[in-house]
Amino acid sequence: MLYYDFSCSFTCNVKKFLEKRRFFKENGGVDFNKLNNYYDMLLSDNENMDLRFYDLENNSLKGVCKIDFNEICRNKPEAILKTELAKIFCTSDLNINFIKEIKLETYLKRFQWGKSLVAVRFPNSGKLVNIENSYLSSFSCGISERLIKKTAYNENEIMDKVRKLLINLKFENEIKRIYRTGILKNFYDHPVHYLINNENKERIDNIIECLTEALYAKKRIKSSRIIFVNDLYIPSFEYDEYNFEELLKDNEGGTVVIAFNKNDNEEEQNHNSDYFKSLKMFWNMVVKYKNKIQFIFVDIPDDIIFDRQNKNSICLTALSDGVISGKNAKSYIRNKISEFGFKNSENTFDYDKILDDREYSIFKIDELINLWHDNILKKEIFRLYN
Repeated sequence: MLYYDFSCSFTCNVKKFLEKRRFFKENGGVDFNKLNNYYDMLLSDNENMDLRFYDLENNSLKGVCKIDFNEICRNKPEAILKTELAKIFCTSDLNINFIKEIKLETYLKRFQWGKSLVAVRFPNSGKLVNIENSYLSSFSCGISERLIKKTAYNENEIMDKVRKLLINLKFENEIKRIYRTGILKNFYDHPVHYLINNENKERIDNIIECLTEALYAKKRIKSSRIIFVNDLYIPSFEYDEYNFEELLKDNEGGTVVIAFNKNDNEEEQNHNSDYFKSLKMFWNMVVKYKNKIQFIFVDIPDDIIFDRQNKNSICLTALSDGVISGKNAKSYIRNKISEFGFKNSENTFDYDKILDDREYSIFKIDELINLWHDNILKKEIFRLYN
């Protein structure tokens, strides 16, 4: 039996449902024994499925649903969730948009309706292993996913987060633009897509996290799932073209983050090469879905993305200019120093070096912090051994 974890955000009043079915204990907690026994009864005629609830958080029940895919896929591939789970949850008086809310997470990676295409991702591995002809089985690049952590940030909250993480001025301005544009009637027709060039993986992750939280809060993206395409190798894109398009089709309304494989292919300089033919195939696919998916390109050289023939076919905004304001730099320095274990009274950093109305290189600020820390270690610790 194959497993997958899921979480559902109920559109009904969860408390009312639990009270109606008397699933509360005297102390106010949920009686999960009664709750699970109730679902055992509903599932009694379906030996291929098992369902267990184990947590209650923010008006949503979380659980693990176990499905024997080998049996069900063979007989009724589309009925697994559309019919079987619909019958279960509707009988429970729970009105759930479960197909969109189910989060494929640990083992099951993909299930394509109507085609019985299932791929399983094993723990501690980015590899996808196919079951029954999955198109992902031959994908040459790595696929991973992440859910947006918080989906209701207001502008002040997200800007505080941006400043604490020392993300640059250009990024701050883009966040302000997203919030001040207002909520659009249609999440499609993305005005811009994003390019992040930065060698610092932690900083890249911070930018993606803050950006997608802001986009989701303003309904510029519809799905809280972020798909990461890692190490996309352009020379092999001719073989990945179908797989890549299927991936995009299944994630319309969401975010796809693409990082290229860094290779030293000499053909990159020759615009008549097979390399650039594959590049054009890739770029044409991006243009095709530019109004349906929010693209974020990570750490990609200009000569790959800005193919002159297609330069104006998509609007790209670079988010990493490596410059921040002096005011934000001071806030970042204080946070960093506190992480070293120093109290404010022990903070001897010379803040006069940083002027509020000037702009500073992120790398310069990190360099100043490291120098300060080295000096503190020499003065306060190493002197004990002299």
